[in-house]
Amino acid sequence: MKECWIMVMMILLLKESWCSDGCLENERIALLQIKSHFNSSSFSSFTSAWGIIADCCSWVCVYCNSTTGHVVKLSLYGVRSKEGDYWYLNASLFLPFQQLSYLSLLENNRAGCIKNEGSEELLKLSNLE
Repeated sequence: MKECWIMVMMILLLKESWCSDGCLENERIALLQIKSHFNSSSFSSFTSAWGIIADCCSWVCVYCNSTTGHVVKLSLYGVRSKEGDYWYLNASLFLPFQQLSYLSLLENNRAGCIKNEGSEELLKLSNLE
């Protein structure tokens, strides 16, 4: 019986070392900053659970690595109203996502990037494909 108990404890400890229970705090905060930056009623209603549910890996548009908890994919395709004003992207908002491999910002009425915070900032994300 003692051996079983030790085996169970070892499995639980190992699980903690290779499995994530949710997103990383700095990435959750960055996602909330992105939400406020988009400042669109259509995006806000689409992402209404962002911030309410603690685990950002379960949020709409967000995909995480199940082992590390890092955000690896953001699919923000068409989340802003097409009838709203054009807006300028602050690409530095995405820098906390060092494991990000996919980012979609298509169909969002983007006019360009904020000066000195533009697409060259995205080049710092070495995993981005």
